[in-house]
Amino acid sequence: MLQYEWYKKNDDIKKYSEQGIAFTDIHSLYQIESVRLSMWEEHCLECAPPLCYYNCSNFYEREDKKCRTLYWGIRQYNHVKNPELIGELRFRPWGKIETIGLQPVISLKSAKRLNNINKIFMGLVCSFSKYIRFLSPKMRLYGAIRYFRNKLILALKYKSSYKTQNFLFQAHSYEKDEFGLCFDILTGKSANEKDLIFREKILIKNGENIAMIPLHGSVDFSAEGALARLYPENNITAHLVINFCDFIELSKPEGVDSLPKSAEKVKCVVWDLDNTLWSGILIESDENDLKLRDNVLETIKQLDQRGIIQSIASKNDYENASRVLSRLGVSEYFIYPMMSWDAKSYNLKKIADLLNIDINSFALIDDSIFERKEVSTKYPQVRVYPETDIEQLLGKPEFDFVVTADSANRRHMYKLEESRRKVQQEFESEGKTNLAFLRSCNISISVSTPNDDAAKKRCFELISRTNQLNLSAKKYSYEEFLDSLNDANFDFYIISCSDNFGEYGVVAFLKVGINEDNLVVREFAMSCRVAEKWVDSALLYWLQTKYSTRRLKNLVFEGTQTKRNGLLQRTLKNCGLTDECSEGKIIMRIPMNTPPDNHDIVRENSL
Repeated sequence: MLQYEWYKKNDDIKKYSEQGIAFTDIHSLYQIESVRLSMWEEHCLECAPPLCYYNCSNFYEREDKKCRTLYWGIRQYNHVKNPELIGELRFRPWGKIETIGLQPVISLKSAKRLNNINKIFMGLVCSFSKYIRFLSPKMRLYGAIRYFRNKLILALKYKSSYKTQNFLFQAHSYEKDEFGLCFDILTGKSANEKDLIFREKILIKNGENIAMIPLHGSVDFSAEGALARLYPENNITAHLVINFCDFIELSKPEGVDSLPKSAEKVKCVVWDLDNTLWSGILIESDENDLKLRDNVLETIKQLDQRGIIQSIASKNDYENASRVLSRLGVSEYFIYPMMSWDAKSYNLKKIADLLNIDINSFALIDDSIFERKEVSTKYPQVRVYPETDIEQLLGKPEFDFVVTADSANRRHMYKLEESRRKVQQEFESEGKTNLAFLRSCNISISVSTPNDDAAKKRCFELISRTNQLNLSAKKYSYEEFLDSLNDANFDFYIISCSDNFGEYGVVAFLKVGINEDNLVVREFAMSCRVAEKWVDSALLYWLQTKYSTRRLKNLVFEGTQTKRNGLLQRTLKNCGLTDECSEGKIIMRIPMNTPPDNHDIVRENSL
């Protein structure tokens, strides 16, 4: 629920009053089982009443003689499609909205009903209170109503099985520029001594924004003295229409584990810097005195040889930290390093997006218990290790890979991808399309059969490491995989790729066979490094051409549907394949005489 009682009509919002906003129906996105009945009220980040009422330059008197931290309070907004717990507000400098823990957890339907009752009741109270203001200049009736309303909320009964392990935020931003909205959870019995136990930054763009924040692990918002707060980063005066802002629990099918699981193997290791990669704290030291910790350099080199990408997430100044990494001779090993004051979980997600790797295959090494818990709370599927585990890291099974020429060269390939991304950004800044950029790259593929040991090891590596672009999702031992290559009923292919920037290496493995009058793909694993570059479309066209003399009707992909290979289905659909998938199965097809979309962007050298 939202605190509507301090809303004051303001000319600044007249131009927005008739603008209808269409929110996405959250029920179509999430199956919400329960919601915590929170009361979000306006507060100040630097509040020290009553002294601050007289010496603070940001003080703006509210009707009750206290400070107004939102420009006009929270307005009931009516011009909305798919409304939930709706309210419009604009933050003043140091303004925040805040709610306490311990509130009851009820169904979403009950929460909406109580929010509507609160709107109607407070509307009547506001009218009456303003009428008798000459008797109560400080509008003490508001204070009394607030006190009894909060007591009534806390007294409500709720089902013991209900809980809230997620925070859902949905809002429309009128701001033209993106900004960060900070979401904090604090605990502590004393009002002036709260410990920050969780922080997440929600990136807000112009228009609709939806953020789902998991609160697994040690975060207990039901603890005594807990409170949550929302406020714009850097004290900007952000203007939002909030449609949903509360702690929820999602329904789940019986027997389904709600915690995301880690991938079997780690693909990316993210290092902290201070007291982890090096001994000492940069901001407190002479940077020339900082040295790598014992075993760090050897671990970095071994991870690199195994094809495990490495990056950095550290709360430091980028230029200063980069200078130390260069002096220590290790800067070349890290892809998309993030040295900033953002939350570690936020930076890990940015790295994952840039690498196009599922975050469940990430690992973080950090000396701080707080940082490890912050990441584990936001992304429980990320493995976290203290700095004391560095020496034993390479012996853990999740870091055990078959080393191939491609794996040892993987960092170089991602460095090339950084160069591609910079050129792509230049194209976009000139208003050119992504297709124009891809055509300019002169991407080409070569198709061959896995005849030698090196090729077979690389194919096994693709099957083992790839999850998002893996058709069968089957995991083999190396011996089982070698045996499968002896099946005379199937043809096996490996695909290499290159462009103007350099070699991608072997990027895909394919197993195809003929079933009646269809060419059926049973295994397809492709590196995420070439995702969305139409390599898959060129490969499909190559198959259609290769088997054109067989008079087959369709090219069919048959595999296993998992939580992780949705990207494969979307990729094939973009190529023009029809989706006939059922629960647990992937079935997608395209006629053999119908070329896939944009197949000419990538050239086939093997034809």
